Amino acid sequence: MIEHKSFKEARNFARKLGIKSASKWREYSFSSKRPLDIPSHPDRHYQNNGWISWMDWLDTDNKQCGNRKYRVNDNYFKKWSSDMAYILGFWFTDGYMHEKSGIFSITQHHQDKYLLEDILNKMESNYPLAHHGDNNWVFKITSHEIIRDIKKYGGHQRKSHNIEFPKMIPKKYLPDFIRGLWDGDGSVCYQKNEECYVSSFVSASKTFIYDLLEMLRLEIPSFKGTIHLYNGSYIISVGVNDTRRLRNYIYKNITDNSLFLKRKYKKFVAAGLIKIASFNLEFLDYRDAQKFIQEKGIKKYKEWRKYKKDHNIVNIPADFERTYRDKGWINWETFAGTNFWNYDDAKKYVNSLGFKSSKEWKQYASSDKRIDNIPSNPWQTYKEWAGLTDWLGIKKT
Repeated sequence: MIEHKSFKEARNFARKLGIKSASKWREYSFSSKRPLDIPSHPDRHYQNNGWISWMDWLDTDNKQCGNRKYRVNDNYFKKWSSDMAYILGFWFTDGYMHEKSGIFSITQHHQDKYLLEDILNKMESNYPLAHHGDNNWVFKITSHEIIRDIKKYGGHQRKSHNIEFPKMIPKKYLPDFIRGLWDGDGSVCYQKNEECYVSSFVSASKTFIYDLLEMLRLEIPSFKGTIHLYNGSYIISVGVNDTRRLRNYIYKNITDNSLFLKRKYKKFVAAGLIKIASFNLEFLDYRDAQKFIQEKGIKKYKEWRKYKKDHNIVNIPADFERTYRDKGWINWETFAGTNFWNYDDAKKYVNSLGFKSSKEWKQYASSDKRIDNIPSNPWQTYKEWAGLTDWLGIKKT
């Protein structure tokens, strides 16, 4: 029995022949010119031992090896990347393959035509887009190499009801793959009655939908989600906070050059910030919270409430007195590090305001008119405190 050359040796030999197509190779391989230690069907002989593609074997940029009108990177799905993971996920939901003819296809609504163009660009392809029905666009790439790679990830021709979640996706690219899935068969919508955004994902494959939910729960802290059956399809329903968590996960790797549906991204962004129930929060201790407030130069409680909301501060409470009671709390001004005037100067200033009752003082003390050097609760601030009548300068009669 004749021993064939190693893959690299045989490929080097084939490349030196200058053959530019698979059909020309077949003509050569069945002629008397081919050495017996070079296999006539290298794609079969070296399938699991180095074989990549005819393009690689013949060292040609004619990627269909002589019979292709349009180009594509046949090896695109051999190397993981954010874009590759996204396209794979998108194909798992909105894609189709025909194994015998080697067709790799994705269909999308006409308003999202740009996404198909971006995908083709990422795959180094100039295959054209074509109308599909009244409202859709589609591309159909012919590449047996791509089909073989897609099958390795679990893709197949009639996949709707029995597709399985791929097990070999690198953890790094899971967010991109799931973003591709969600852009295909996922949704995010506004609920008017609740005034919030929620999301969902639908699949006809029970195995796939349960594996997807399990993966989301593993990857996204505190993520829940529920599955129910509706009209023969399985649906993952995602609540308000989990929709926000999902958004933070699937878009965490994106750049200006990333692939994603713009209309869904805008809705996810509009979903707002994650809200955590106060009893589940872990707040900073009193001294650390006080240091934060003072470093930010926040002097009034209303300023703090606005800052907390605008910057989504979750580890410092809104109600300091309740949280830090018996943990160092005295009053807001002490907390904020306000430099108060001494008692005599402060009292002299307050006397000049002409307040005649405790009600007038309380209205002033809680308003924006009160200057920072005057405490809102002077009885807690000054050892010299002698009562509200003295503080306001009301003469006893």
